[in-house]
Amino acid sequence: MHPRAFSSLPLSCYRFSLRAHAASELPAFLGSTLRGAFGHALKDAVCVMEHRDCERCLVAESCLYPYLFETPVPPGLPLLRGQQQAPRPFVLSPPVDSESERSLATSPAGAAHTTSRCRHLAAGDELSIGLLLIGRAVESLPYVVYALSNLARRGLGADRARFDLNEVAALDEHGAARVIYTGRAARIAPHGFATGSLGDFVGARLEQLPSRDTLRLRFLTPTRIRVEGDLQTGLSFPLLVHNLLRRVSLLMAVHGRAPLEADYRALIERADAVETRAAQLRWWDWERYSNRQRTKMKLGGFAGEVEYVGDGLPEFLPLVAAGEILHVGAGTSFGLGRYRILS
Repeated sequence: MHPRAFSSLPLSCYRFSLRAHAASELPAFLGSTLRGAFGHALKDAVCVMEHRDCERCLVAESCLYPYLFETPVPPGLPLLRGQQQAPRPFVLSPPVDSESERSLATSPAGAAHTTSRCRHLAAGDELSIGLLLIGRAVESLPYVVYALSNLARRGLGADRARFDLNEVAALDEHGAARVIYTGRAARIAPHGFATGSLGDFVGARLEQLPSRDTLRLRFLTPTRIRVEGDLQTGLSFPLLVHNLLRRVSLLMAVHGRAPLEADYRALIERADAVETRAAQLRWWDWERYSNRQRTKMKLGGFAGEVEYVGDGLPEFLPLVAAGEILHVGAGTSFGLGRYRILS
């Protein structure tokens, strides 16, 4: 594969910095908390209907909220036949503290991941949140900034820990950051340099990676991958390739300017030649509250490190780099399925 294969998927990358008003406690994994609060704040910012019901809304097809949070399936798309919703055009990356990352890297394979139940913050501490906008969502940044600013003032978590949106930085494909908004500013600074394509970001990442016959990945957040409905506790390379191809192809079909052109069957067959050399994966359980079901849901996924070896690895490196940007598996809009390629 080549980065040009991903050039029809627009995206932009941002980092939001929130500064705590006072000492507070938040969940150790903030993905569900952030996504839920973001959804409520965005709906408050853009919804013009008193009934607030997207299913019977006259302007739902042109409204930003359902596009981001209840993304409809485009008609006539075989890849999503029978599905009610399409992949969301954004990826949240909640902060992963260094203590948790060290624990993931060093605890024995098969052991449950242990982490503190709470994230302790002092007054003035900052939370750094990554946000990737995909497809038409790249045009929605002003609404997103407004929503996240309101989210910060309202507060996060059960105790409504309040923050200020300190600044927003745009990141280009090389990772260079430029501040485009601060809490004191009235406008977002022009930042066209930060809007490109998945192909641009993948190409820049490949410049940093050696082409060789070994590949080591560190999964930083719970990764939920199913085979025939069963959650997996391990990840063979063909299974990784299969899920990455599905993720990228769905995003490009729904949010891109053209579909992904690839011989899926041949790629997965060639992925069979890549073996797992070592795996230090363990299960990580977490909870989220479902507003629709009005109950807490216990979810989990694997995290840790896995190393692959095989002569055919360089062919797949662009796809693996795309997954590093887009995440893999279910729940990516919560920040699940996030991994880092280790050089």
